Amino acid sequence: MKYSISVLFVLVLSSIISCEETDPEATIPTITLVSSQATTSIGSTISITANIAELPADFFAVSMRISFDSNRLTINDSQTNWIGNLWSSSAIGLFEVESGIVYLSITQIAGSGNVSGDGTIMELDLTAEQVGVASLTLIQSDLVFYDVNGAEVTMSELEIDGVSITIE
Repeated sequence: MKYSISVLFVLVLSSIISCEETDPEATIPTITLVSSQATTSIGSTISITANIAELPADFFAVSMRISFDSNRLTINDSQTNWIGNLWSSSAIGLFEVESGIVYLSITQIAGSGNVSGDGTIMELDLTAEQVGVASLTLIQSDLVFYDVNGAEVTMSELEIDGVSITIE
């Protein structure tokens, strides 16, 4: 009996010690695609932003792909002011649109420092072309963050949210 109580006490004590406290205020790191309009009409221009929040690490550059419904949306591939407010004013970015995929890369320039905090990675203008629901999705397997030395920065438990636009 004494042995059973001792074992029980040790088990209860070890479970109390090993329990992690959960922070009810903890937030999940996210990248969210946001549309300027949930519903639009053919011929209208819509802005799409990629917003980040609560990332666990700073970064110097990012590369990503966004898929979109190219039958219902076109992207103005001659945009010049599409780099978001998260970056320094001297950041350099490239994007290309091909077969329903937008390829994007943005980097700070040497001496600009890392990117940190919450904000907008990029903003692209699209035109509604055909009636229906058009979705845009950030392809998680092709989302890569880099540090100043070009090494990949791991962003664990990153939640990615796409967006849908109804075209009437």
